Amino acid sequence: MQQRIIIDICHAIKLEVKNGLIIIFDVSSMVEKFVRRNSHFSATEVKEAEKQLQRSQDQLSTSEEIARQLRMKEEDFTEALNAKDSQLAVLRVRMQESDQELRSKQQQIEEYQLERERSDNKKIQLNPNFSNLQGERKIV
Repeated sequence: MQQRIIIDICHAIKLEVKNGLIIIFDVSSMVEKFVRRNSHFSATEVKEAEKQLQRSQDQLSTSEEIARQLRMKEEDFTEALNAKDSQLAVLRVRMQESDQELRSKQQQIEEYQLERERSDNKKIQLNPNFSNLQGERKIV
């Protein structure tokens, strides 16, 4: 019965580790107090309980290390993501500026083309041979 209690304690510790609920407490002193109170356990039972306790502590230690490594990776990924977000924001601003500049240049080109057409129309009206001269320039 008492051995079952020790085993249950070890299983509870394993369950806590498996569920990620790492509770910091001194299990070994708890088991020692229990063993002292129930000293009629055989040496074999005590050794088996200590082995189970050691395995549970090892699993807890391993789980804590894995959790620490995962937290570090998460922090690294979050930092990298924030850097990418900043870069993306800068690129969006640059793209908006480039789009605005492109629209401005296109508008200037349209204005120059209209001005050129008006100028050509005035020249044609003033000199009917102008259109022939332009046609000759294009051929050459």
